Amino acid sequence: MSALRLDSPPFGRVPGLSLTCLPCPAQAGAEIGQKGAFFKGLVLVPGDRTGMRILHATKDFAFSTTVFGEGRLEKGKDYYTFGKFAKDVAAMGAGVILEGEPKVQDFSPKATRDLRPGSRILLLHSGGYGDTITVGIFLALMMRRFGVNFDVCGDPEKHAYILKPMGFEGDCLSYPPLLEEVESYDYLLRELAAFAANPRALLEESPLKILCRAFGLPLQMDGIGYRIPRETSKRFKLPRSGRIRVGINFDSNGAVMSYPEELQALLVDYLLALGFELFFFGTRPLSDEIEPGIELLHDLTGRTRIPELAALLDQMDLVLGVDSFVAHLSGILGKKTMVLFSTTGEDLFEHYPAVSSRASRIECAPCFSTGDTCPLGYPRCRAFFHESIEPRGSGPRNLYY
Repeated sequence: MSALRLDSPPFGRVPGLSLTCLPCPAQAGAEIGQKGAFFKGLVLVPGDRTGMRILHATKDFAFSTTVFGEGRLEKGKDYYTFGKFAKDVAAMGAGVILEGEPKVQDFSPKATRDLRPGSRILLLHSGGYGDTITVGIFLALMMRRFGVNFDVCGDPEKHAYILKPMGFEGDCLSYPPLLEEVESYDYLLRELAAFAANPRALLEESPLKILCRAFGLPLQMDGIGYRIPRETSKRFKLPRSGRIRVGINFDSNGAVMSYPEELQALLVDYLLALGFELFFFGTRPLSDEIEPGIELLHDLTGRTRIPELAALLDQMDLVLGVDSFVAHLSGILGKKTMVLFSTTGEDLFEHYPAVSSRASRIECAPCFSTGDTCPLGYPRCRAFFHESIEPRGSGPRNLYY
């Protein structure tokens, strides 16, 4: 497969699409499997802090998580954390869990009735990269409507390469936050997913619409977008080809939502027959059945950071993908995008005006599974093989015009 020449150093890990745990310092270090507690993870009940704990660090402790990146606990300090994180640290002998709650008011839709302009609100954000784009839109709408100030506690990478380019000017606190930091705010917003009626709702319709409904916000995205650094746009300027350029992303978080390797070559052959020039984005390698050395194919999987990915997506005529960060980023850039869904609802991206969706019409979909196994026990998810969205079926032939 031909490789697009890029004026940049070789890329290592791909923070735009998948955060890999980094090695911790040798002393008192650990990798902690803190599960994300946002749209596809733990859902907390508004006003119920049973999922949160105060953690007292009993020694200096360096850690790395798949959700928050690298961090460090300082001996003798008190932190406010998700319960799973606190239990993991305590089990490793680096801390003890304390009783009590922070002296700060929970932020909820009820709090907006007496909300003062200029109030300081801390959001604990444990979502993925696509979720972070949703958060960026939500925060912009909240600040526009109520004149409040938000800071975010979470992964600094998501803050630097997603929230800031979306215009967010608040600070980023490292995770877990110190208890005294939490108590310096007027309000604490622990988990946005808590404002859905149930966990399944977050897989059935647009999470942003759910949040806007809960907080009484008009869903007006005028002026909300993603700013690509000028230097990055210049470095990644593609040469003119005279062809329609299609960006493709096959991989999602779970195997059931990712496009099957068995169908990738079929879809690629179909798009090449239409004369399109194809650019592949993501983290996982393409199927071995996709023939290498084809002039109109550019395999950029595993080679783009977030700003570079944005600069390349911005030059596509169409982006075709699955439920993934690539689709969210393409949507906030305002690019014409088609998202193929297997197990989740096709309304998840409806808040992006330029995004269209096509869901499998197989009888068991949507099953709302987001992992790697079929809940019915099949060796693989059958949704993408259904004729409604399978490349040889009638459905996809209407997608690319």
